[in-house]
Amino acid sequence: MEFSSDVLVDFGLNLAGYIIVAILLFVLTGRRRKQVKAGAVQPASTPPQAPSQARPASAVGASAEPEFIALSGSSRQLGKEAPAAPTLPDRQKNRRAIYDEARRLLAAGKPHGELLRQLPVTESELDMLTAAGKA
Repeated sequence: MEFSSDVLVDFGLNLAGYIIVAILLFVLTGRRRKQVKAGAVQPASTPPQAPSQARPASAVGASAEPEFIALSGSSRQLGKEAPAAPTLPDRQKNRRAIYDEARRLLAAGKPHGELLRQLPVTESELDMLTAAGKA
């Protein structure tokens, strides 16, 4: 049984290809990590930007966390403060209250179209409540 040199050449080329791809991935992910770290840490001398200020196009994708931007500036202009957004437990309580009301109206025999107009629910949520009530 002879050992062919073609096998060694193929093995060497495959190995070289894998090493080159690994190096490229290492370089690319290293740059991405540096960008994320640089975007997350702000120098103490730079004041944070107000939410209503426009950010440059290069900084749009650099931030890892979402930023709330108020689209209506009327509350600031009139000297009124915008109401605080409800916390997650409050939102859950509100959704539960809406679901309870929807269940009550479904049990009373109200049609889906009327429920969609009266309550802030989607068709999917109504279907879920209907299926849960029949199960």
